[in-house]
Amino acid sequence: MIRISMYLALCLAAFASRSVAAPIYQIDIDSTTVNATTTAPLATEPGWTSLDATAGNGSGVTIDGITFSVGSVDGSRIRVASGLPNPNALTGDFIFDDGANQAVILFFGAAGSLQAGMWQVDLWTYDSLVPTGLDPQIVGYRTNGAETIVSTSVLNDPVNPAISFMFASDGASAYDVFVRDGSTFDRSRLNAVRLTYIPEPSTVVLLFVGAGCLGLTQYRRFRRRFAQAP
Repeated sequence: MIRISMYLALCLAAFASRSVAAPIYQIDIDSTTVNATTTAPLATEPGWTSLDATAGNGSGVTIDGITFSVGSVDGSRIRVASGLPNPNALTGDFIFDDGANQAVILFFGAAGSLQAGMWQVDLWTYDSLVPTGLDPQIVGYRTNGAETIVSTSVLNDPVNPAISFMFASDGASAYDVFVRDGSTFDRSRLNAVRLTYIPEPSTVVLLFVGAGCLGLTQYRRFRRRFAQAP
């Protein structure tokens, strides 16, 4: 019985530590447009939510009441090789803008959509057709339209996030992330974004303490029953 109670407490603690890390939004920006006359099947990274940006500016997807939508004047593209997204489903397609000093944007819903607290952003920017023509990229986020530049030297990567950073939500403002060309090539690309809520350390501690107290309570009940047994 003691072992069962301790095991239960550990399980609850493990569950709590995972649950407080939620929510996690994994947005794979997809497209079926190869070029002006050619299309390809939609390709989404397994485990990710597809945001079909084939229709271009304003395309979106709603998760848990939050509508994630894109801002892109030039639209979207998918790169293919042998009929498959190149190099993979996550970074083979993207929204883009090839205008001078123009940005592509992923909006995190409307004002008040993101709960208050710290959020981590993992962002992918890549184009297999012009991999060396994207460097460097300017990446940042906006609060009610006001820019905060995170980096002006983001290098594209076909597999891993090109950049990861955190920002604080006040629970009332509107937030988005953007990518803007930082070179003379005038090419901005955004493939995918993972948005993760970071719980306060005190919340995690309280959940672990609660689970431990549950185990201790079960242990004391067992001791009393054992002492009263004939």
